[in-house]
Amino acid sequence: HGLALISFQTAVRLDPTSPHNWEGLAYCYQQTGKWKAGVKAWTHAKRLSPLSITTSYHRAVALLTLGELQEALSEFSASIELHQQQHSSDNFFPGWWGKAKTYQALTRQSLRTSEMLQTAASHLQQGTKALTRCLILEKDLECVWQLLADFCIDASFFPSSSLSPLDETLLSFVKAQHP
Repeated sequence: HGLALISFQTAVRLDPTSPHNWEGLAYCYQQTGKWKAGVKAWTHAKRLSPLSITTSYHRAVALLTLGELQEALSEFSASIELHQQQHSSDNFFPGWWGKAKTYQALTRQSLRTSEMLQTAASHLQQGTKALTRCLILEKDLECVWQLLADFCIDASFFPSSSLSPLDETLLSFVKAQHP
């Protein structure tokens, strides 16, 4: 990765107006674990190519990895919206998957403080809606079912008297798939 990183750094210096150079640099940074530098490079690429679904998605992944959850959520949503605009469909599985993972992280962050139970429930509900889209789009992927199990574990931390944070649509889907 070292040679690729040097090559893309050189490419960016030679042509800083190319979003592809910035994307390559960002990807190299991510592959070497330099996530903050990756976010900066993805941000440059996005400024140069604001309609790139790939750039928006990869920037969101980097933000999620860094724990910048609200910004990651916004960026995953943007990638889904861009896909909707360009393909007349919001069936962008990576965006929905990222959105569900981000809501899961927000849920767990909120569960650390008992006063945040309502916030955690809201995040879990939003996450299950995103996860439902994932299940509809790619129901055979093991990672989707693993995330569902994680959501169920998170839901177990809520008092039984509280409103169930698991979305009824998701539960209906699971029951229909596995009678």
